Amino acid sequence: MSEILKIGPSFPYVTVVIPAFNASSFIAVQLDALVQQEYPGGWEVIVVDNGSTDNTVEIAESFRHKLNIQIVSAVGTYCPAYARNTGAKIAKGELLCFCDADDRVCQRWILSIVCSAYHADAVGGRIDEVSLNDPKIQRWRTPLSRSGLPNAWYYLDYAPSGNFAIWKDKFDLLRGFDEEYYSCEDIEICWRLQINGGTLSYSNDAVVSYRHRNSLLRLARQNYIRARWAVSLVAKYKANRESGPHLGSLIDRVLYWHPISPNFFSIGRLVGIISMELGILAGIVLQIWNNIKILTITSKDSL
Repeated sequence: MSEILKIGPSFPYVTVVIPAFNASSFIAVQLDALVQQEYPGGWEVIVVDNGSTDNTVEIAESFRHKLNIQIVSAVGTYCPAYARNTGAKIAKGELLCFCDADDRVCQRWILSIVCSAYHADAVGGRIDEVSLNDPKIQRWRTPLSRSGLPNAWYYLDYAPSGNFAIWKDKFDLLRGFDEEYYSCEDIEICWRLQINGGTLSYSNDAVVSYRHRNSLLRLARQNYIRARWAVSLVAKYKANRESGPHLGSLIDRVLYWHPISPNFFSIGRLVGIISMELGILAGIVLQIWNNIKILTITSKDSL
């Protein structure tokens, strides 16, 4: 309450940006949660449809009488970073709050983020991995973070993009999310923010209930894609730095999944490890191939 009193009457106008792709099964849950928000300032919701082929747009449209909502289309480039940037470009808010279509924000999510944002350039909130997930699904993976912001690849902390806020002037200065990254764009923008002198804080009260992938195939695909893009990210930020991110050893990565616990022997844990290692291998191969192409072009130019 004391943090709220410090804000006084000048609550900033907030824009909530939700990228959506074939989210018809879940988006109503998220929008219903936003209807219940306890925020005394002005705010809007922008749902960015990234090429859905189901009735995601129709469901979002049905909330026009409950929310100050816009539904916009972002087609041509199919990735979350592009969708989020599209929403941010038309945002009226001083503060941009990002959440995902398949999760659920808590009742005081916006208010809690605003309170923390007054002390930083960007804010990440707490991830609840219990409420929306079956216990069996929870055992498939290590919790994202036990307290505070998660750390990525032995380098800097980051805020998952499904529970992330940043002042719009700072977002514009950073030129938004890097659309070259299909995944790990949340890690990339948080690292870039901090390297350039920006601050990232944590709000324990800004809770988002996160929905895990509920099949082994979806789990494997998510881990593979994120690991594959992590290789590119680590290479980018490792270059020309004595102390930068690194992938760790195979043992480090396996230990991350808690092999000593009984959960290690679940099929979900094994799928998680294998898909992550395949993604890292694919990322390394692509990185080597790109380096070979650069060297070839450089050699031709020097002749």
